Amino acid sequence: MTVGDEALLRYLAEEGDQRERDATHAQVEGSPTLARRLDELRAELDSWTKHLRHAGPVPRARGGDLAGGPLPADTIPGYSILAEVGRGGQGVVYRALQVDTGRLVALKLLRDGPLASDDTLRRFRREVEIAAGLDHDGIVTVYEAGETPQGRQYVAMELVEGRRLDRHVEAAEPDFRARVELVLQVATAIEHAHRKGVIHLDLKPSNVVVDGEGVAKVLDFGLARSIQAQDPTQTLSLALA
Repeated sequence: MTVGDEALLRYLAEEGDQRERDATHAQVEGSPTLARRLDELRAELDSWTKHLRHAGPVPRARGGDLAGGPLPADTIPGYSILAEVGRGGQGVVYRALQVDTGRLVALKLLRDGPLASDDTLRRFRREVEIAAGLDHDGIVTVYEAGETPQGRQYVAMELVEGRRLDRHVEAAEPDFRARVELVLQVATAIEHAHRKGVIHLDLKPSNVVVDGEGVAKVLDFGLARSIQAQDPTQTLSLALA
């Protein structure tokens, strides 16, 4: 498996499990090219971190955005926004660097900013609250939420580098056993949500991302519904209502 910049950045940020880190370390040790690239990324990361701590927001990366659309005008203390990675009905998601930890995150900003209606703000905050209350390996982790100095709501989440479920299956062509394993991963994550009284209500391939290790992660709880009952039968009936 070829190690790219994303894997090297995760290694520098001490993200991922020990097996992933050991595999990256072994490949770096065996490749002078990868070792040089790791040193370059480490130096660049250190430079960004020092600049952000002492001089405010960092300029855009060399050559403009890394990918996707334009970077937002909003500044978020403690974060360097690197590139847009996706858009939804409520918000825009960016790849960002959390300065203090050196961790790569997915940063979701509410699209309407300070002009957002009370209903939009309520839905966004509900999504953050619901997702933050779930703690499962198969559900994207919420790190923190807040408001930019320009008045736009944001939430920092676990960054999952991968493909949506249907595109992963189309590209990787997993065998029957691997497909069943993916279904089991998603089902286990959703079961956890149901036991917490949360119904996703928008479960579809585009809201499940499969990372490079074949691990499925459920995201986007924008339409989720929280109930008090913990009875699985009641949860099912509400989901189908």
